[in-house]
Amino acid sequence: MDKENTNMEKRDILKSFQTQFDPTIPPILQRTSCGIASLYMGLSYLGKEVGKYPTFLQRYIHHGSYNVPTYSMSMNIAGIDTKVPISYFGNGAQTNEQAHINSVLAPFENLNMKNPITREVNEGVNPKRAFTIEHGFDHRG
Repeated sequence: MDKENTNMEKRDILKSFQTQFDPTIPPILQRTSCGIASLYMGLSYLGKEVGKYPTFLQRYIHHGSYNVPTYSMSMNIAGIDTKVPISYFGNGAQTNEQAHINSVLAPFENLNMKNPITREVNEGVNPKRAFTIEHGFDHRG
């Protein structure tokens, strides 16, 4: 048995467990961030220093950048106001953007989200797609 397999056997999956239903994060993120919670759990299981889940979540979402029209909503995650992308639209998108955003947020109407939604375009950034409410965890990030 090699060293890596020996280390894997000593790790405890229960100590690495993390659910996205952390009561300290906004409810809409509890419903849409299972991919980020899975990444957190995997890194934790492998012995990586990941800190507390809300801080990891905030950093992951904040890490993303978009060079196409992106709709976002400010949310408090781990005590930090963070722009959380709702959806982005590629070049030549043939959709009514506002109607699309309304349809993405419709399943979350019972959460009474009152934060304003902003539209931003920054064509000069290197895109790092990471997370949107519409698509959740984007592994290309």
